[in-house]
Amino acid sequence: MSGWRLFPKPDPSLLVLSSLAGGPKLGYAFMKDFEEFARVTLGPGTVFGCLARLEDQASVLGTRT
Repeated sequence: MSGWRLFPKPDPSLLVLSSLAGGPKLGYAFMKDFEEFARVTLGPGTVFGCLARLEDQASVLGTRT
């Protein structure tokens, strides 16, 4: 049963918003948080792309340093 999953892949946007509920985070801290609370590994392109979309939608507010 190659490719079969018991549960569907989680929506990266929900993972980001859930992670932010625990407080502000920077970059790779999201990926570590996802691995800990959701047991999901997402690549940097997925995470940062998702963050950019959420910022464009005004769902999250990013900070520039």
